[in-house]
Amino acid sequence: MQYIYSSIKVNGEIFQNYLDKDGSELQSIDNLSRVNIFIGSNNSGKSRFLRELMKIKDYFFNSDLIETKKFLNYVNEISNGIYEIKETYGKNIVSFTIDGYGSFNEGDFVKLDFDYYNFSANFTALKRILSALQGRFYLIRASSYRGSSDTRQLAQKFNAYFDTNEDKINFILSFEIEKIEFNKFYIPILRSLNDFHVAIHGVGKEEERKDFYKQRIENIYNIRNDEKIQIFTGQELYFNVRKMLLGNHGDRKKIADYEKFLSIELFESREVSLIPKVDSDVLHIKIGNDEKAIYDLGDGIQNLIILTFNLFMIDNGLFFIEEPEINLHPGMQRKFIETILNKNGQLSKRNHQYFITTHSNHFLDLTLDYGDISIYKFSSDISSGNKLLKIVEQVSSGDERVLKELGVKNSSVFLTNATIWIEGITDRLYLKKFLELYQNHFENKQKIFEDIDYSFVEYGGNNITHWSFLESVQSTICVDRLCGKSILITDKDDRNKIARQKELKDKLGKRYIRLACREIENILSLDTIEKIIRKYPADKDFVMPKFKEKYPHKDKKIGTFIKGKLKPNNNYESRSGSLASDKKLDFCNKAIGDMKYEDMTITARNLAKKTYDFAISQKK
Repeated sequence: MQYIYSSIKVNGEIFQNYLDKDGSELQSIDNLSRVNIFIGSNNSGKSRFLRELMKIKDYFFNSDLIETKKFLNYVNEISNGIYEIKETYGKNIVSFTIDGYGSFNEGDFVKLDFDYYNFSANFTALKRILSALQGRFYLIRASSYRGSSDTRQLAQKFNAYFDTNEDKINFILSFEIEKIEFNKFYIPILRSLNDFHVAIHGVGKEEERKDFYKQRIENIYNIRNDEKIQIFTGQELYFNVRKMLLGNHGDRKKIADYEKFLSIELFESREVSLIPKVDSDVLHIKIGNDEKAIYDLGDGIQNLIILTFNLFMIDNGLFFIEEPEINLHPGMQRKFIETILNKNGQLSKRNHQYFITTHSNHFLDLTLDYGDISIYKFSSDISSGNKLLKIVEQVSSGDERVLKELGVKNSSVFLTNATIWIEGITDRLYLKKFLELYQNHFENKQKIFEDIDYSFVEYGGNNITHWSFLESVQSTICVDRLCGKSILITDKDDRNKIARQKELKDKLGKRYIRLACREIENILSLDTIEKIIRKYPADKDFVMPKFKEKYPHKDKKIGTFIKGKLKPNNNYESRSGSLASDKKLDFCNKAIGDMKYEDMTITARNLAKKTYDFAISQKK
């Protein structure tokens, strides 16, 4: 079973200088996701918060599993109910015995109030009582009491309470959250694949080697590298790889999988081998036929290896990473985030959660594309005299205050080789998915990366006339001066736009793609549309009617087609006949969530190919 922490309790002396957005002392960090980004200016307290969060030994937490929250609610409710019965009908009974279930005393009846789960929490007494209730007892013998007692009435009340709450009690008794032993990994700012011990003392025995970075981290931040927290600076990579290559089959396979990842993601599918040479104590890497010491790689590639190595080697991990953007090109920053969030990638089956500090505005861009990222803005407040307080506030993606906090200006934006102009956000998300699936399907093709090889531009429907794609239109904005070489994709739309589309085709040639359907949603197959509709609770039993033709929706307004021909319970139609505005983005996210290459229509595959070919042509 996999789960992540959705909320962690942080109150205590260590966190007393951290306040929530309302100015109250921070009690917990909530709404956590798989990736959690702590962002803010220098001295905003984000790095200290990350380290202190990491050092908490036993988390009081809520998980992303509904069952855990249900368990806590039931424990609170049932323990309070049992306590009230004992207080009302057995107040004079100090202790009693139930045949077959042993003795019970007043201390076993306690009102429990759990807002958070903790693996060390003791539910033994409550579960003993509930097991006795489940056994339907009727005979109680009072062992010790003060004054008169009526054990028969007490038993009747207990049994009546069980009859009323049987499902909840059975749920408590059967519930057991899997205690996953998370490995905590701390990747500090001080990191490098250059072995400084070798540089200072030369080659020596492993037990004589010192990780100067790790020693410094342990001393200044009071972090102990032990079985609970492992500090990884990259200095030990040589020994890590050597040990695994000399280990069991599982270890060797993990190294092979990691080499394959490096090949596909970083080195354009050229064969990659990690070689821990005995005679040099320096890890070498062979890329194709070229072998070199790992420190001869670019700093960005070295940093990405440090960031990703343990992600592949560990199945259950909490990763606390300081400023992963160091030495990384913006596109490589995207690659890192995509690697840890890709639902179909090599990390998808691992139970990982990430806490990241950053100054990078490029990480913020990714929050618009992924739903499994939470952002926390850190800022300083000195209004309370000399005491420097830190404000922690969860913010939504696109919150411009974060950019202001980072001092980001327009000049911070980098341009890519090519731009893909599409109408709106759903067109971008569909095409992004199509490109991903196309490249995964044709593994031998050279890879292209967003923010390195291409970027999307959303032109917003009729706003296309404001740009200089057509010289006949006056007072337009020059596209070629603004960004890299562009390709333009438009919907088929209505007949009144045919003339303009012909002009675009005449001028742009292969750089103009007119969809062979009304809009991007018409590209989806009927099977995909059926799966989307069934993801809405009101239409979970929806069944697609049979059609003689393969694409009966190709030239129909998609909202009107769904309402008139498919007849689901939900209304997906807008006034214009397209998808309703409150459904359009959600419909898209449901479509691309678990889409595979086999689900793509021929039209979708052709669109992906044309776009890919254009981006590759601009890369050369």
